[in-house]
Amino acid sequence: MPAQTDEPRTRQEEAVAVLQRCNTESPNPADIESLREHLKAVPWLWKCAGDLSELAGRSVVETVSAYPATKESVLAGREAIRRDLGYESSPLLERMLVDHLVLCWMRLQLTEYRYSEFLKAGGSFQEAEYWEKRLSANQRRYLRAVETLARIRRLALPAIQVNIGGQQVNVAGG
Repeated sequence: MPAQTDEPRTRQEEAVAVLQRCNTESPNPADIESLREHLKAVPWLWKCAGDLSELAGRSVVETVSAYPATKESVLAGREAIRRDLGYESSPLLERMLVDHLVLCWMRLQLTEYRYSEFLKAGGSFQEAEYWEKRLSANQRRYLRAVETLARIRRLALPAIQVNIGGQQVNVAGG
């Protein structure tokens, strides 16, 4: 019986080791082939190095500050927002939309911060126009992400049919 519980753990450890060996500029072709097999066998492995949503969020965090305390705080805030939006209990499509919404929110807040810093420092009219356009674009993306998540969640609610006397009333969820 212990061999059955150890075998998957060994496979997972080997998969992570292969992933690390492939995470170089010129990995061994045999390791690449082994990685492909492990990606098929260990479903969560792709998230270790290939979760583009996670990589995009961390990329935004890297541009925020050089200070680790600030970076870690922003990452913790991102996780808190995801949790508050019900990420863990949501179906896959909603989790993808939550990730997108949080990324849009992070970019919007970063742009707001940088625009405020620009205003404090002063600058040319052209620079101000650049920041206004960038801020407006990020606001549009964020609001579109909020609307999309709200729409998907509203569509996911079941419609309710109520019979009152001889009259039928249909109420859509949301």
